[in-house]
Amino acid sequence: MPGALVFSRTVCLLTGVYYSAFGAFLFVRPRTFWRRSAPIGAFNEHYTRDVGRFLLPLGLFVVVAASDPRRFRAVVRLAAGGSGLHAVSHFLDGIGSTRDVISDLALSTVAVLLLLATFGLEESETR
Repeated sequence: MPGALVFSRTVCLLTGVYYSAFGAFLFVRPRTFWRRSAPIGAFNEHYTRDVGRFLLPLGLFVVVAASDPRRFRAVVRLAAGGSGLHAVSHFLDGIGSTRDVISDLALSTVAVLLLLATFGLEESETR
């Protein structure tokens, strides 16, 4: 089904670019990222760069997965799992502001969309 493939490619491409951009930002400008995007707790430059070092290649792999989501289904599901765990972490921290609600919903939405992107392909393959 072409619609499922277009949906999967779009979700992978947008998510991969988003992860890559934030990963690069975390790695190259950790203090700026912490100050502007996530001023949570004490700043730790090493930890912030480490997160960027993992998020940047994950995003690049998801961008590559956009070329053939069926073939790279495991990569997409790995990214979905990571997004889901990240969302759970945010929910466990609690909701302190409208910004927290938006962030938590966005993370949850990304995880669900990535999973739907891979399951939609499986369903279309059986027809």
